[in-house]
Amino acid sequence: MLKIVKSIFVVLAVAALVSGATGAVFSDQEAIAGNTFATGTLDITLETYGTKPYTVVNAYPGFTTPGEWVTISNVGTLGGNLAMSAVQTDDSALLYGVLNIEVRAVGPGGPVLYNGPIAGLSIAPYFLGSDAGLTIWERLYLDLDLPGDDNDYQGLSTEFSEIFDITQP
Repeated sequence: MLKIVKSIFVVLAVAALVSGATGAVFSDQEAIAGNTFATGTLDITLETYGTKPYTVVNAYPGFTTPGEWVTISNVGTLGGNLAMSAVQTDDSALLYGVLNIEVRAVGPGGPVLYNGPIAGLSIAPYFLGSDAGLTIWERLYLDLDLPGDDNDYQGLSTEFSEIFDITQP
């Protein structure tokens, strides 16, 4: 019996040596290096002209501010949808609710984008492109007016922010 066990052990050992010696395979590997993936940017800047931000004192019914310009530049690498809104930040909600704003594209003779209460200011998004590092811009002309002849607005003040947003299309 011992001879059989020794014989089996020898046969297995030889088989292991033979298969280990002949179990080699060829292989090769190649790589494509330098793959990159980068995201673009949406980045607007504002340049104001005149007395922006507005500082109006002693306004009265029928008062209209001189028109003011704001240039919105897209300095990012992607085009996006530009929108404008306003938000009251301090003081009288009553006065904020009656102030009117007119927003025109390009200038005083340009198309009206919005004309109504500043509290409802919402210019629907429109595309402001980007051109491989060149600044693409939009110039808006804005003026405020206080309509009516209501004494309820005497002695009030309000503060608000004009908000410009750009989002990817």
